[in-house]
Amino acid sequence: MIGLPLTPDGARYLSLAQGKPMPWPFCLRQLLPRLCGSSARLWRIASWVGVIGMAVGTAALVGGVRGIAAGLMVAALPMNRLSLRYPVLVDAPAMALAVSAAACWHHGWLLPAMVLAILAGLTKETAPLFAAVYAGTPVLAAALLAPVIVAMLGDRGPDVPGMDRLGTEALSHPFRVGIRLHTPRLFDPFLMLLPWGTAVVGLLRLDGQVGSCLALAYAQLCVATDSVRLYQWAAPLLCGAAAQAVPEAVLPLLVAGVWWNPWAGDGS
Repeated sequence: MIGLPLTPDGARYLSLAQGKPMPWPFCLRQLLPRLCGSSARLWRIASWVGVIGMAVGTAALVGGVRGIAAGLMVAALPMNRLSLRYPVLVDAPAMALAVSAAACWHHGWLLPAMVLAILAGLTKETAPLFAAVYAGTPVLAAALLAPVIVAMLGDRGPDVPGMDRLGTEALSHPFRVGIRLHTPRLFDPFLMLLPWGTAVVGLLRLDGQVGSCLALAYAQLCVATDSVRLYQWAAPLLCGAAAQAVPEAVLPLLVAGVWWNPWAGDGS
C-alpha cells in the first residue's frame, strides 16, 4: 500500500487483503479487504462513500430539513475525519450500510434493509446490532448470522508482525485491556463527551432508543483501545435527536458547532 498512512488496524486489513488469516475480530471483516485489495484508490473511495453514505442514510432516517442537518453533523464528526485521514479502516462504510439499512426499514423497504444489514455485518461484525437499534427493530439483528458463518468457515491466524505490545494484548484479552485503559478516563469530558460538539444537545431528547444506542456504542470501549471512533457509532441517533431538539432556525448553528469543534480531537 503506497501513499496511504496506516493505523495498526489498517495494517491488519491490508494483510487480510493479501489473503493472510488474521486473529479475531479482524478475521470476520472480510468484505472491504476483498473488494479493495491493495488498491489505495479503492480504499479512499470506500472511505469517502462511507462518510457520504452515513450522512445520506442519517438524513433519510430522520427526514426533512432536520434530517439534512443531522446528516451534516454526522459527516463532520471526528470519527470520520480519522477515516478519511486513514482510509484503510472499515467503520465509515460499515456504519453507512447499517444506517442505510435502518432508513430502508423505516420507509418500508424490508428486503433491501436486510441485504444492507448483511453487508454491514460482513464489513464489521457489530454493525447489524447498530442497524437494529437505528431502526428500532430486532429483525435487522438477524444479519449477525453473516459474521457468524464467516467465523465458522474462515481461518484465524497470528497478528501482523511488529505490532505494539498493547495492541497484541488487546486481541488476546480485550476485556482486561479495554477496562484497564478506559476506566481512568471514563469521566474525562474532553475524551468522552466534547468530541460530539453541539450534537450533545441530542441528550435533551434522550429516550429509550437513543439511550440504548449510546449504551451499545460506549460499551465497545470495554473491549478496545480506541475511544471516539467507537462510541460515535451512536451518531445517527444522537445527531438526529439533536436536530429535533432545537427550532429549525437554530439548525445552522447546531451544524456549525460540530464542523468547527475545538475539542474534536483526532477521532481515535
